[in-house]
Amino acid sequence: MPFNSLDFWILFIPLIMGYRLIPERYKNLYILSLSYFYYSLFEWRFCIIIMTSTLTDFLCAQWIKNSSSRSTKRLSLGISLFSNLSLLIIFKYFYINISAWGLQALINDSSPLKFSVALTFPIGISFYTFQTLSYTIDCYRGKIQPTRNFINFATYVSYFPQLLAGPIERASSLLTQIEAPNRDDKVDYKYGFYIILLGLVKKNFYSSFFLYELNEMQNQENTILSLFCRGVFMIMYVYTDFSGYCDIGRGLSHLFGIKLSLNFKPFYYAKNPTQ
Repeated sequence: MPFNSLDFWILFIPLIMGYRLIPERYKNLYILSLSYFYYSLFEWRFCIIIMTSTLTDFLCAQWIKNSSSRSTKRLSLGISLFSNLSLLIIFKYFYINISAWGLQALINDSSPLKFSVALTFPIGISFYTFQTLSYTIDCYRGKIQPTRNFINFATYVSYFPQLLAGPIERASSLLTQIEAPNRDDKVDYKYGFYIILLGLVKKNFYSSFFLYELNEMQNQENTILSLFCRGVFMIMYVYTDFSGYCDIGRGLSHLFGIKLSLNFKPFYYAKNPTQ
């Protein structure tokens, strides 16, 4: 259920507005519940994977903090790296298709039996994997102190406005805001809905327009002009599609009093690899 769908807004607007009615001490638990509920709408089994990554890095960070041995700290960091990267490799970069032939004699004399097993990768796994890794690495380097509140950390990992499209937030930015008191004072409905509307226009209007034109150009003759136009339209499609979705996420986050970083600014103007 993407952010730009009507079903999302029908379902989530009352839930998002209900955030203001939740007592201060339960607000992060409420956001965490929304995040897991939203994630489960794609596939509830994916929640097990994000829970595993969350629990692993929370415990590893605690071990790093409580241990005085450098070898134990390195072991904790190694466990975090191994577990997270293993999940990423298995679910994102491997597709298992097992075909078994020659079993027809065991079943019947018809055509061979084809048995296939497919592993699809969980949505957003790249974002939350690298986000949890950055947290553990920052704890190991002493840049931040690990949080003792598991709910706050789980909210940081699964925060649904940025879970599917990023940006990858450092704990010093996002987790600090999640743990900050009196967040209601920072809620900006006017600016939040403005960013949401801007993102919806990019995603649903401009992105759809450029995609339609690209499909129409497929049947055109490959001239220098047509190839140039295709290139320009592809650039604009990529920008409006991804930027629009990120803007909707940023706007949603403002409704919770949390500011997300811009995913890219300004698009295609980077002068060096660092930018």
